[in-house]
Amino acid sequence: MGWRRALAGPLLLLMGAWLFAPAAVPLFDGVGFPDEPYRWVVAPAGATKTVAPVGGQSTAQVKNGANTNDVTILTVEQGPQFQLFVPLGYVIGPPAATKDTLTVVPLAGDAPLPTMTFASNVYRLTATSDVPGPISVTYSAATAGLGGTVQLRRATAGDPVMVYRATSGDPWRAIATLPTGADVYGSDLVGLGDYALAFGVPRAKPVGSGLSGTNSGVTAAPLFWLGGAFLVVLVLIVLGLRLTRPSTE
Repeated sequence: MGWRRALAGPLLLLMGAWLFAPAAVPLFDGVGFPDEPYRWVVAPAGATKTVAPVGGQSTAQVKNGANTNDVTILTVEQGPQFQLFVPLGYVIGPPAATKDTLTVVPLAGDAPLPTMTFASNVYRLTATSDVPGPISVTYSAATAGLGGTVQLRRATAGDPVMVYRATSGDPWRAIATLPTGADVYGSDLVGLGDYALAFGVPRAKPVGSGLSGTNSGVTAAPLFWLGGAFLVVLVLIVLGLRLTRPSTE
């Protein structure tokens, strides 16, 4: 019984500390994984000189015009400056297609709003198919499951907003934004086009599904783990009480 009592106490303390910590620390912000300096396409004055940022690409298998597997893109920086997740059924392309390819490239920020200052590169998301025809990556009443998400790492301290435009000729507009890490911000995937983080832009009200809804791929997971951790703590507390109860034998 002695070893069980000795083990129960540290386990309860460990789970309690993990559960009630202020926030989870992202992998790349943890000990031994410090973020490298931000890689700008066009570095502002005073920025650390770095190698050029890179884009990314991912190919989805397609059946009846929709992707049959999840699509993810993470750029190679430490930590990644761009992250994309698109669940199956959200890449809608030509019915005869067998493959759709999503590509993201970093660009210099341009055409800011009057009070707007970029807090990241612009990341342009495009899509191509193995047969001719238009492709969209957005929400549809015909699709089900979690919505797609985009996450960007900010270059400088502050609380930026994610902005979006469908084409380079469109004005920037704010989309609902949530912090998902120490310097990472996420939003719903609202379509192909340009994404960036910026200061000086009024925040958008959460709408739709995905990040801003109840079944978000970013916000639902922490709630799931929090609930699971709470149940584990309860079980450990009950187990600890039973182990420390005086034996009647």
